[in-house]
Amino acid sequence: MISKKTKEKEFLKEKLSIETDYYIILLGWAVLFFTVLGHLYVYTTFPPSLTAYDVVSEIGLPQGIETALVKVTNDILVLGTIVSVVSIIYLLDRHLAIEKLRKMKVKVNTFTTFGKEIHTINIYAKAILIITFIIGLPWILATTGIFVSDIPLIGNLFMGKQDYKGYPSVHLGSHHGYTGFVIFSLMILVFTTAKYLYDKRLKIIAGIGASFLFVWGFYNMFQDFFTEQIVKRGLAESGFPSPQAYIESLLPIYIVGTVIIYIFVWRKLETKMK
Repeated sequence: MISKKTKEKEFLKEKLSIETDYYIILLGWAVLFFTVLGHLYVYTTFPPSLTAYDVVSEIGLPQGIETALVKVTNDILVLGTIVSVVSIIYLLDRHLAIEKLRKMKVKVNTFTTFGKEIHTINIYAKAILIITFIIGLPWILATTGIFVSDIPLIGNLFMGKQDYKGYPSVHLGSHHGYTGFVIFSLMILVFTTAKYLYDKRLKIIAGIGASFLFVWGFYNMFQDFFTEQIVKRGLAESGFPSPQAYIESLLPIYIVGTVIIYIFVWRKLETKMK
């Protein structure tokens, strides 16, 4: 019968063979970089009539520059913080796993791998990521200064440049739906690595945090998409409460959703080792 210590050693070797955590960290920083550059470009290039963000300059800078600074600061505070925390948790957990193996007299360093990587993303996660990417296309393009409605074929599926109360249905630049899309997509990837987290404390922190961000990101994405693609198309009279204006009333939904996702999804995916 295999001892508990042997099982733990094999698990740690398997964990350190997985490089997906590095790819998720890299992806997170790449998306943040793309978002910051995109918003700097859009708000300093296009007029407020296309970005739907009329700001009166209060610090003496040209309006486009001031607006860009506001948006970029928000990107760094929200997406930057999330990507930083994800990076810290992954790297710290990897460090703790390495230290444990060293105590077991296993020769290992930060970039040691044991055999071929076996991590895979199941078909359900892939399907969710594909659907999420399609939903996020209007916002991804808007971040680069392109209206989705100007793209052949794809433009027939989405509202974009079409006028709605004096502004484009999907204005150029920043959207809370885009932020939700990025967070939700990143958390889907994080969930696929849940079984490889080693430290019990980090596993709980990561699970609760990822579950909350999963729910929060989903609602931001869903609410913005419903408003822009359903309400503005005239298929519904009103949308769902704005996550920015009604954060206090939505908080119970976030909390309940977090508990449900943590118990019935994260805990089912995480490894029972340790």
